Amino acid sequence: MLPKFSSFLAGLALALAIPFSHATTLEFGSLANPDNSLPPYLTSYSQDGFLLGTRNNGVDAFDVLRPEQGGAVALQVNAFGSVATLSRQGGAFSFLSISLSPIEGYGDNPEPFELLFSGVDVEGNTVWKAVSLHLTPGFQTYTFTEFGNVTEISWAQAGIDGVMHRFDAIELGEPLPLPEPAPLLLLGLGLAALALQRRAAKPTPR
Repeated sequence: MLPKFSSFLAGLALALAIPFSHATTLEFGSLANPDNSLPPYLTSYSQDGFLLGTRNNGVDAFDVLRPEQGGAVALQVNAFGSVATLSRQGGAFSFLSISLSPIEGYGDNPEPFELLFSGVDVEGNTVWKAVSLHLTPGFQTYTFTEFGNVTEISWAQAGIDGVMHRFDAIELGEPLPLPEPAPLLLLGLGLAALALQRRAAKPTPR
């Protein structure tokens, strides 16, 4: 009876200690019309409670690019140096990854170009992460561990001396919880139960 009870206790404790996480991916294929035409631009885009917008200059917008331009329907901030912003209506979130594709023929195209992402966490602190954008055809996926509990993410389109880019497939998740005594206690209880079960399962020496 003891091994079964220990298994139940361990599973319950570990399940309660590890939070449920739901991922959302912002993709833009739904913007394509049945005839494959696309709207020329968007001032904002919303999906599943998340909102993409732009700031600077007062006239910023997203260009919507056709599938043949990079292999997927994607968005591009349409002005040099303008900033894309991403927020969640009513709460914090995790910014997990984004797919980026350089646009050749704009700017002086240094190799590589550093693209800076900025996040504002729930306590109002700013977190930074730079990625290197190479002139490689197609999309490259960039993953992040720095933005686990943010209220806003922003990044700038390149200036005239940089590499402009389009983006797609933004993966987002629930905010990572801060460590609390209760979940840690449950986790320790689960590990102790597992150790007790293993010890009870060992044959008794004769």
